[in-house]
Amino acid sequence: MQKVLTILNKLVGFQTDGNRDNHQKCLAYIEDYIKFECRHSIIEHIPTNGMDNLIIGLNVEKLQNIQRGLMLCGHLDVVTGRSEQFLPVQKDDKIFGRGTTDMKGAVACFLSLAAYFETLNMPVIMCFTCDEETDILGIQDICTFLKNNNIRTLLTILGEPTENKLGIRSSGINSYKTVVKGVAAHSSVPQQGVSAIFAAAHILQRLEQVAQKMLPKELYLNVGHITGGGNITKIPDNAEIDWGFRYMHKIDAEEVMQKYRQIETEVLAQYSQARIQTTQTEDFLEFTATDDDLTAEICRLLHIETGKFAYTSEAGYLAQIGQKVYLFGPSSIKLAHTDNEYITLDDLKTYSTRLRNLAEYISVRK
Repeated sequence: MQKVLTILNKLVGFQTDGNRDNHQKCLAYIEDYIKFECRHSIIEHIPTNGMDNLIIGLNVEKLQNIQRGLMLCGHLDVVTGRSEQFLPVQKDDKIFGRGTTDMKGAVACFLSLAAYFETLNMPVIMCFTCDEETDILGIQDICTFLKNNNIRTLLTILGEPTENKLGIRSSGINSYKTVVKGVAAHSSVPQQGVSAIFAAAHILQRLEQVAQKMLPKELYLNVGHITGGGNITKIPDNAEIDWGFRYMHKIDAEEVMQKYRQIETEVLAQYSQARIQTTQTEDFLEFTATDDDLTAEICRLLHIETGKFAYTSEAGYLAQIGQKVYLFGPSSIKLAHTDNEYITLDDLKTYSTRLRNLAEYISVRK
């Protein structure tokens, strides 16, 4: 456990909340650690928007034509935090700090087992990405590399916090910006204008109704930001709504957009001189595991149960290129991004043991 804690403290100390220099220093630490711990490794840098992702190969001659073994994936970036949150503190059995749960705790466990992985008769690939908390472009560049180099392991683990459950589902996110254009006029003659804010308010009201009806389908719609108008003396001719939803099934996402188009039609019928333009700003993939037999095998082996998670992950992109991927990590998403984010020693110990057992299982699986 001491090795895991040493690595975790180092990782948390790098303020990887979008700061390029700190991100690159974090990668350098990981490279140095691997080179010190392992007899032989292959390390590739995959650039994304001025920052690097990292691919590490153990027990391989080159990062090409790999059709067995285990892949472990995690993101190194964290959400923004106060400077003191990047100074890890241990209190009793808890380690506090930004990223301890999401997800440097899992990454620390990956790295602590690197020397052990070298003793197994199989390839082990570790992938670390740079922008999961923002654009999720790093994993897409990683996936391009994996696909182009014919790398598809028997099992891929994404170390998101799952309370040590085997995560078989995570949500996609569709986000939109809706711009409503009205007609400006003096507020003393409102009949000469069309209020973009009133029209937008109708859209918001109907979106709330859709949100309530979609909850039973594990679909979570939210309006994140609204803006518009100006002086009280003017009928506002502009309003903007940033909104979106998390979904588990693509068909439910399509249903939401059908309902939204109906809302637009209703609003334009009432405000005939208004114009509405809606553009998509984000489209992050959902994930659902499809190999029921493998799922059951892993759950029996590790004595764990499956879990479904409403957060978005990088798993959908890995699954899209044919990787058999699961979410599996220590701690709970309820602790992620909080002011007092922490992970427990017991969580780290349990996860490390199960990860080791899982690696042994994959090393003998055909």
